[in-house]
Amino acid sequence: NEIHDTPKSILIIEIPNSYLKPHMSTIEKKFYKRFQNQATAMNEMEVNDSYKRRYTGYQEVENYVNKLLSANIEEEIILGQIIVIPTLGSHMIDTSRMEDFSWMDKIILEPKIQQRYPLLNRTPSPRGIKCQIDEGNKYFQKLEIHRNGCVHFISSRFSDYYRYSGPEGIPIFLDFMYCIKLLQTLQVASTLYKKYNYFGDIRIICNLQSLENTNLLKGNGRLEVLRGPCQIDKSTITREVSSLLLDFQREYIASGIMNEVYNSYGEWKCNYFDDKGKLIEDKLF
Repeated sequence: NEIHDTPKSILIIEIPNSYLKPHMSTIEKKFYKRFQNQATAMNEMEVNDSYKRRYTGYQEVENYVNKLLSANIEEEIILGQIIVIPTLGSHMIDTSRMEDFSWMDKIILEPKIQQRYPLLNRTPSPRGIKCQIDEGNKYFQKLEIHRNGCVHFISSRFSDYYRYSGPEGIPIFLDFMYCIKLLQTLQVASTLYKKYNYFGDIRIICNLQSLENTNLLKGNGRLEVLRGPCQIDKSTITREVSSLLLDFQREYIASGIMNEVYNSYGEWKCNYFDDKGKLIEDKLF
């Protein structure tokens, strides 16, 4: 573009943000790939191979996630799962050395609330490493980090009974607890991807099981039924974003997911976030 009243001009070049995501120039009718921080023209075979690898990776990730979500659970327990996984579907992390995960000890989780999150007591697992907190009886929470970069949080601690309505109580969904665990899991995933220099798309899958006939309560004191009972048994919410957004748009991503959870109860919006997707911490405590 020419700049008036000056001999200078500006050349604008778009460089693809990944070698797996070719950029098409509609003017030149060519595809370009990212190579050594430059946009390099691709031939027909390279374009075909690039898209084949990309969508093969998508299918691998889809199959992988479906296996993780097929956990068997007891009835009347709300099981919550949060999965964050790169879309490439390839090996990314060497999990053979315990000391390589000392970076997890330095994570200061946000929001800062006195609820335990499984970051310690790391042990090897078939897929990578895991941290688990057993809380007695049927309650537990577990975090796994897999070799393909998948961060998998799972907990059975999202259900309780609202006792003020009678001796048996009303089954409720502990939405504030799920919101906190969602934000913290996204933070762990963001830290992981920065640690291993992963820059690319990720999928976020939030799954809740055994929601049917549960209720939402309103207010910090949780003294009044807001909406319910829920008419569906299972809710699965999916997002696909750049890994970079986990760092500076984490609250906005979480707000959209929590809004969809509230939709299952007939509510438009989760009241833990403002209209711009910013967390209102006072409402969580």
